[in-house]
Amino acid sequence: MKKFSTAALLLLFVLLPQAVAKARCEFLMNAPDTHRVKEGDTLWQIAATFLENPWCWSAVWERNREQIRDPHWIYPGQTIYFDRERQQLGLRQSDAVSVVRRSPTVRTESLRVAPLPVIAPDLEKRLSKTTLLPADGLALAPKVVGLAGGRRMASMGDAIFVSGTVNEHTRFQVIRPLQTIVDPDTGKPLALTSLRVGTAQLLRAGSDAMHQFKVTSSDAEILVGDRLVPLVNLEQQRWLPHPTPAVWGRVAAVLKGAKWASVNDIVAINRGLRQGLDTGSVVAVVRHVKIYSQANQPAPKGSMLDEIANLLVFDVSDEAALAVVMRARDTFTIGDTVESVDRDVR
Repeated sequence: MKKFSTAALLLLFVLLPQAVAKARCEFLMNAPDTHRVKEGDTLWQIAATFLENPWCWSAVWERNREQIRDPHWIYPGQTIYFDRERQQLGLRQSDAVSVVRRSPTVRTESLRVAPLPVIAPDLEKRLSKTTLLPADGLALAPKVVGLAGGRRMASMGDAIFVSGTVNEHTRFQVIRPLQTIVDPDTGKPLALTSLRVGTAQLLRAGSDAMHQFKVTSSDAEILVGDRLVPLVNLEQQRWLPHPTPAVWGRVAAVLKGAKWASVNDIVAINRGLRQGLDTGSVVAVVRHVKIYSQANQPAPKGSMLDEIANLLVFDVSDEAALAVVMRARDTFTIGDTVESVDRDVR
């Protein structure tokens, strides 16, 4: 069995681009001296325990290989300490892993604990059900046109009837279109958001493009009009937070028809792969704040950027991205500005 540790997720931050070192990687004034890693912790929470900006983890991690043989191996029960003199984080000496030399042989080792997630598992599960497709991505996708026994909805184990071309595929995701993401600047359709409601297995292909499927899993009731797309790997994704250089855009939508967004809400951005975003990118929602020289003077003296929220990108297409609000000091809405969290790299 392949070895794995909860630290493989937590401290892969060490591998992030060195541009993060330029960022505002400051420790909190009230940062604790130590933190004992426990089950239920998330990467974002632990980083936020010490840092002003959780995505700065890699820039302040101790890389002393004599103390820590492999800095990727951190798991519940170990203690992270804050070296205030050097402004670094590391493991206590008692938690360091010693080097043991062994002769070549086949060995297996059980997982000590579950992998430490980047974000809370319940939030990660919700994000994994929301997907981003090209604006015309469902134009030719097979459609649910009927349910067995005259039912109005279907769930796991039920038969559904589908029209359209399935080609050589036999296993599909059943998705429900949610909303079209429109660029707030140009009005151009950028992408389509959808909700995964289940999975289905082809039972009988029809010569007239009418096929019978069996619902193999359901996250919600499957309805006539839902679409099918070939099944992809549904294992939980791992989004390793990192800053994104030189990006500027706008909030294009707040999902579920909401007007304002706050912590744990999902939003769409009118920038995507072409502008350098990828899964794990952390960007900021910012506003220009007017500065007055005196309180009684109506004319502003100037303005500066005020960071309202941090967004973690979890799905991205060529021209758009979906992101979850990880933290926010205020609500924000469609049209608000999105920029790199590390604006010094531009």
